[in-house]
Amino acid sequence: MISLYDGQFTDILPGNLKDSAEVQALSYAVSKTMQKLLTCSQKVMLYSAIDSLPEKLIDILAVELRVQYYDETGNIDVKRELVRNALILYSFAGTNYAVENIVEAVLGSGSVTEWYEYGGAPGHFRITTENSEISTADIELFNKIIKSVKRKSAILDAIEINLDAIMNNLNGTYLHTVSYSTLVQEG
Repeated sequence: MISLYDGQFTDILPGNLKDSAEVQALSYAVSKTMQKLLTCSQKVMLYSAIDSLPEKLIDILAVELRVQYYDETGNIDVKRELVRNALILYSFAGTNYAVENIVEAVLGSGSVTEWYEYGGAPGHFRITTENSEISTADIELFNKIIKSVKRKSAILDAIEINLDAIMNNLNGTYLHTVSYSTLVQEG
């Protein structure tokens, strides 16, 4: 099979046409131009190659996309996720989808619980996550980001971290029965 990068016109022409010196020269010239074009086109595929871009280019993309809640000193994985989802978050700003997307990007996993689901005040919500490795810096970044993504009227009540603990409970019981008898001697 002929690859697009290495192929030439002479590979697909019939024998009587590809023997001409002019056709071979044209085929070579077009092939070299195509190789340069393919090499350059791979270098401009930034948005589709976010996972493999160096950190400096991620920072530049964040500025270009105007990611309002971007922190250049943050974790590279969080930065990649924020840049990847920037356009989506602009179109869904103010919705639960945008808030859930930020929860996934910054906290790793979690869910949004609306006020009517837990008996809170109208317009309030809370975030629940199972990620036990969240740092104070992650919470501060999340609070900064969430202000620009949530509805302006929505109020974040709490960020709850659910932790599962495995405990070895040892239970024991002891039953001790005693019967008392009173002996009375007659006489």
